[in-house]
Amino acid sequence: MQYRAEIDGLRAIAVLAVLFYHIGFEFVSGGFVGVDIFFVISGYLISANLYRSSVHKDKISSLLKDFYERRARRIIPAYLFVSLIALIASYLLFMPDRFSEFGSSLIFSSLFSANLYFWMNGDYFGPAAETQPLLHYWSLGVEEHFYIIFPVFAIFLLRFGLKLFTASAAFLFFSSLLLSQALLPVSPTTVFYMLPFRAWELLAGSLLALPFVPKPKGQYFGDTAVVTGLALIGFSAIQYSGATAFPGVAALPPVMGAALVIWGGQSFSFITRCLSISPLVYVGRISYSLYLVHWPVIVFTRHAIPGVEFWSETALVISVSLALAMVSYHCVESPTRRRDGFWTTSFIAKFSFFGTSALLVLALIIVGSAGFPQRLPPDVREMLAYKYDYSRAYREGSCFLRPEQTYQEIDMDACVPTKKGPVVLLWGDSYAAHYVPGLQLLFEKEGYGFGQLTASACPPVVGRSVPSRPNCKPFNDYVLSWITEHKPDVVILAAAWVVDDALPNQLYANVASIAKAGSKVVVLGQSPIYRDVVPTLIAEHWMSGNRSKFSSAEEVSSNVFRIDKNMMSLFENADLTYVSVIDRVCISRRCEFVSEAKNPYHWDRGHLTTEGSTEYVARISDRLMEVLASREHSEMEGNRQ
Repeated sequence: MQYRAEIDGLRAIAVLAVLFYHIGFEFVSGGFVGVDIFFVISGYLISANLYRSSVHKDKISSLLKDFYERRARRIIPAYLFVSLIALIASYLLFMPDRFSEFGSSLIFSSLFSANLYFWMNGDYFGPAAETQPLLHYWSLGVEEHFYIIFPVFAIFLLRFGLKLFTASAAFLFFSSLLLSQALLPVSPTTVFYMLPFRAWELLAGSLLALPFVPKPKGQYFGDTAVVTGLALIGFSAIQYSGATAFPGVAALPPVMGAALVIWGGQSFSFITRCLSISPLVYVGRISYSLYLVHWPVIVFTRHAIPGVEFWSETALVISVSLALAMVSYHCVESPTRRRDGFWTTSFIAKFSFFGTSALLVLALIIVGSAGFPQRLPPDVREMLAYKYDYSRAYREGSCFLRPEQTYQEIDMDACVPTKKGPVVLLWGDSYAAHYVPGLQLLFEKEGYGFGQLTASACPPVVGRSVPSRPNCKPFNDYVLSWITEHKPDVVILAAAWVVDDALPNQLYANVASIAKAGSKVVVLGQSPIYRDVVPTLIAEHWMSGNRSKFSSAEEVSSNVFRIDKNMMSLFENADLTYVSVIDRVCISRRCEFVSEAKNPYHWDRGHLTTEGSTEYVARISDRLMEVLASREHSEMEGNRQ
């Protein structure tokens, strides 16, 4: 196939979109669509070569051998190089549990199935992504699965004619697209990571490469196609975000945009020549290596230098990523793709097999050794081994509902007081349930009845729909009706307010309906959320000689302080009591996260342990008792009247 520089220019746009998105540039909040552009390019290039080879009616075995040799030369050497660097960095920087997780992801990656691992264990758009140096390998898994299946499918059907193949490929294209959109609301993670729901993107390139697809007639049509394609790519890169339901039909603009650029680029128009400028083409040529190295560089930089200023981090990440990508391209990619010297067909096959096998063995050793914990001091190992069973403390299954449970499954006898007397009700999600040990101890000691009605990922906002929790809306409707009927003295609302900036305003609109029932309302502000699992952060502190009870300012999510400030302002004049938890447990953005007895206050990135719950409630108990005292005073005044 004749070399087309503008396709390398398109590759450059794709990899830069992904790079800038991962760094955190807000103007490319949808930069993840760069991966979809890569899918189209890959489908186009591999199919063009397959179609051309099949025309000569070579033996199927020869065609497949040639195809897989090309893929091995293209993918495996650079993959081994970057994976080995990531392994060394993980050993030096990660605690054993995180290093063991790295080993698990490396096992699947070495078996060409990284997408399966992250489908089972990862959220591409979630905060935990920054602890997974190989997360971006998911796209390699999708492509590798396509490479295993598509050549056999194509070569076999092409023997029976181009029409049969085209009809079959078109059927698969539309089927994959429709399945992607249909399953997206049900299991977005499956659609994001798995080939059956991504195949249409690669097939878009494959169909474009069919020999009977006409070229654009003249530069006008070529320029129009390229400009339209770039506009579609730009629109999706700028307008999309992690909140976009993706892929499904939302992936059509970047996919069709890439296809239009590839098709229109055949006219050698002015826009095509712009895509072919040397700097852009060079970035496109090193794009595979740049894609491989950039994410581990980001993960390790943020781990080694937490809280580094954005522009300093950006300069460091881009410079190191480019340097490593250039080394990988010139010293690994380019030599191994040439069929000269000792990089013969036989040698590349042996190198690929033994290289991936060696990496697989290393990964198995890492997992089998649990990340080599013996390299750490005993107390650090003990902290890293910390386990907390929240189920009993949060009263899961009865008063704290799991996602699949409905409000009918609440054990009302156990969850709300049955005897007469003043009652305090806690309403919210898991970030409400984690206060239960502390609140129950406080109120029962003071002679108040304590009730709990909480549900997983279900903030106490009536009318709010949570797609991942279909039982949430009816649960909240039920709780409000119970409050209206039974009129508890105080209703405490708590949740992970940081999940959505609109949540506090939605809560504000709901408070009146609670107060109307005659209950005093208390809103607990957001509790600390950290960049990593708290026992791991404590262990890292101890390894560095820091035995303070407080986290560093960089380890606490800045969104926690931002949302707390917004809520304080929002509820300043409202008819309720707002309690800033952050103000009581944090000093200068450094939050207390471990007790004098060296017990963590959180068991994950934010949820409280029993000891943490007791301590945090003790810090805010004066504000809670003020509300109860004012309630009693109001009742006494009412009785006198």
